[in-house]
Amino acid sequence: MDEVARQLPTVSGQETARLALAHGFPITCATCEHLKNAWERSDDDCGRNLTCGGPIFNRAYPNYLGPIKAEHYDKLCLRCGSSDVDYLVYGGIRQFGLCATHKSIFDKVAGPGVQQPLILRVPGRPL
Repeated sequence: MDEVARQLPTVSGQETARLALAHGFPITCATCEHLKNAWERSDDDCGRNLTCGGPIFNRAYPNYLGPIKAEHYDKLCLRCGSSDVDYLVYGGIRQFGLCATHKSIFDKVAGPGVQQPLILRVPGRPL
């Protein structure tokens, strides 16, 4: 069983999000009910790895069940949730925001089915 899952016998959605972000989950996963419910059952992950996911799978979190509306994905950093978005990363039919701190999160991502997503600077943002 995953170390994170062992720490979460029953926690609130906010506590799940805080712990998930601290362990490197993107804001979408961290705020998703599927992950919260999985951790309450002491499962390692949400079980939707083959059908969900973001830009590295050319998807836009199709199974996401949480408070962030899909049309607002580009207004928050995908990694930390900051509204200070400097870059846009493309995943499926959606754009996602990235802050300057997390622009490089996709640099070392590799594995089966993983693609390096297109990342562009937000027009008008200072360098």
